[in-house]
Amino acid sequence: MHKPDTDPFFIFDTAPLFKFLTTDCVRQLLAALGHRIVNVPEAVNFEITDTPKRRRQFKRAAEVWPRLPDRFKQVLPDNPTDELRRCCRSVFGMDFR
Repeated sequence: MHKPDTDPFFIFDTAPLFKFLTTDCVRQLLAALGHRIVNVPEAVNFEITDTPKRRRQFKRAAEVWPRLPDRFKQVLPDNPTDELRRCCRSVFGMDFR
């Protein structure tokens, strides 16, 4: 779990993840992150598996994402939890409302 203000904390949107997942570059992504956790909001997690149903060019992402070991990914709830509020404060210097 993330320790505020000590370790880098990476939250990804769908587009950058699609780039890594569809080109089988997960190893490169993890290396660039120092093998830290890839954090995604629930909506992004849904998009990674749902978008390929409509857009075939992202099919590989839907295959690769579930195989990424849980120790390298975390799905963050979309509702404002205490952890999300801390992240917003840490990253943006403002409170999540």
